[in-house]
Amino acid sequence: MTCLRLLGALASQADTNELVRLVSADPGLALRVLRMAASPAGVGHPVRSVQQAVTLLGPRKLGAWVVLVLLGGGSHTATGDVIILLARAEACALLVPKQRDTAYTAGLLSAVTDVLGGDPAQVVRDSGAGSAVAQAVLHGQGAVGAALRAVLAHETNDLTGMRSTHHEPYEVSRACLRALSDAMGIAAAMNAKDG
Repeated sequence: MTCLRLLGALASQADTNELVRLVSADPGLALRVLRMAASPAGVGHPVRSVQQAVTLLGPRKLGAWVVLVLLGGGSHTATGDVIILLARAEACALLVPKQRDTAYTAGLLSAVTDVLGGDPAQVVRDSGAGSAVAQAVLHGQGAVGAALRAVLAHETNDLTGMRSTHHEPYEVSRACLRALSDAMGIAAAMNAKDG
């Protein structure tokens, strides 16, 4: 539950103090964030506080780490799931640059429900994400919803579905490939700290 609230806070661009409050509310999560920040995938040296860890990681790495925690830890067996989650989120963000954070969160929550098998409405509600994320994930509405539908269509090779979103298949494919590359890099860095 804390992880979903943290994802919602990241989506709404909450300030660092709010992020620190959410991380600190869960001692296990706080310890993991401190370890992640100190690892080679983070800053590679010891950190003094949760606030320093959250600041040094930044929203993108912190969000990726929260996804890993949602998937049950840092084992190599979760690498494929982490890549799916991060790639969908980033592809959505690339397709809607003016609403990048909202699109990233919508893609992430959509993928969380697919990978973990949760009820999308409950996951969105538990995350505390705003109405734009909810409308995109639950109903495919708005520019963010169109981007999410395009990425989902790309994942199933549905050219008609991509075109129905007013995104050209080339544009969607390019965003998905770039997102996949980025996601693989993040997953590799996370695994490097485990191995």
